[in-house]
Amino acid sequence: MSQISMNALANELGISPNTVKAAAVAADLPHGRGGFNEDNLRAAVEDFADPARIAGHAASSGKTTLATTSTNTLANARARAEEARADKLELEHRVRVGELVEREAVTNVATDLIAAVRTSLLSLGYRIAPLITGSTDPQAIAGIINEQIRTALRELADPDRFLDEVLS
Repeated sequence: MSQISMNALANELGISPNTVKAAAVAADLPHGRGGFNEDNLRAAVEDFADPARIAGHAASSGKTTLATTSTNTLANARARAEEARADKLELEHRVRVGELVEREAVTNVATDLIAAVRTSLLSLGYRIAPLITGSTDPQAIAGIINEQIRTALRELADPDRFLDEVLS
């Protein structure tokens, strides 16, 4: 159990001795000949001291203290906020120039595209049946089926159709 004086802790933390004294009084800490119990006094100061009010002391001392830790935390928070704003502006710009699209738009178009493929494939039988009725030549039947499949795939494979729907 180490002892420390109010002045020694104040110097170490870069704060006013009056702040340390007020913290000790507020916490009703007993003190002996060697000062206060160091752990108890530190805890009392951390609970009592307003880091925003004591930041000036730390800035002038150059020490890593309760106040400079708080100041660094505030600076880090501000830096994170600025970084978040920059990220937001970049994303908004990328959306504006068409580099990014909303997930919902892509999902909706993909769903529509899958439905179109399904419908096209299911309708092949009805489109092909009249064309091969009465035909007995397997080569001719295969050619008609292949041509109808290729026609359906060409209609579905138009990239402009997909992009126009996503970007609109």
